Amino acid sequence: MSTSRLVPAIRPGMQVKTRSIFPYPLPKGLSAGEEVTVMYVDHDMTVVRDELELEWNVPVIALDPGQYRWDKGGWVLETATSATSAARRPQDSATAAMRPLISARLAVIVA
Repeated sequence: MSTSRLVPAIRPGMQVKTRSIFPYPLPKGLSAGEEVTVMYVDHDMTVVRDELELEWNVPVIALDPGQYRWDKGGWVLETATSATSAARRPQDSATAAMRPLISARLAVIVA
C-alpha cells in the first residue's frame, strides 16, 4: 500500500471546498464545506465564486483542493468522501481493529 500524496496547486477554474482554519476566518456569509470556483489567485488570497454567483475574497489556506494519491501506477484524485471510505476498508487485522476509532475521528473532523 502506498502512502504517496500530492496536493494540487490552486488555480483559476478549479472547483474547491472552503474550510475553516484558524487564524484565517472565512468571510461572513460563506461557510466551511461549500463548493466554490476559483476565479483569481494571488500569492496568499483568492477570489472565489459560489453557486449563487457571489464572489468572495478568501485566503488560499482556507481552500481545500483535495489531493492525489498514488494507486496502481497512476495518480487518482481523492476527495474527503473517498478518503473516508478508504479509511473504512480494512487492510489487515490491525487496521480492522482500529476501524471504529478511525471512523469516529473522521466523523468529528467531517462534521
